[in-house]
Amino acid sequence: MDSLKTRITNVPQMSGFKSVALGTNTSVATHAAVSNILIPWGAIVIDTPIIVTTAFNASTASYAETGTVGTLAQADASTVSADPNGFMAGIAATANLKVLGKYLSCRGGTESLGGALLGTKPSYTVSQTYSESGEKVVPVVLQWTHTGGVASTGSLIWWVEYIYDPNIVWTQAALA
Repeated sequence: MDSLKTRITNVPQMSGFKSVALGTNTSVATHAAVSNILIPWGAIVIDTPIIVTTAFNASTASYAETGTVGTLAQADASTVSADPNGFMAGIAATANLKVLGKYLSCRGGTESLGGALLGTKPSYTVSQTYSESGEKVVPVVLQWTHTGGVASTGSLIWWVEYIYDPNIVWTQAALA
């Protein structure tokens, strides 16, 4: 029989959600890292759901992607490759943000938005980013792209779902 600790660490977990408004990211371009969510270092990303709360204006093709950013400072001086669509590999046809209430997911359904990193740990070796409680964390980033016109309205909420390797054991030293 699994211990209570094993059962807890094997249960999928999620970050808090973030609300993201269009703001100044309106031009015809890819707007990298319009939002980020910190997840525990070593967590395996299994989804980055998005719900459109205000439809992006219809004259613009807008779509979302989620992934990792290559600018995080590393304690071991290693280089990290940016993969901004590593988890949700959106395109205008499948990850469009023009429909109020649209639910986008990396897994399941008829729209396969999963990127190359889905089901893996973000590609950081040692993180120098720490949460307010002092735990090692890494950012998952949201970006969106507008094509065909300047966006003037739109907002969404998003969050990150993740799991851990089975039977992982943490020590306080590993978390600090």
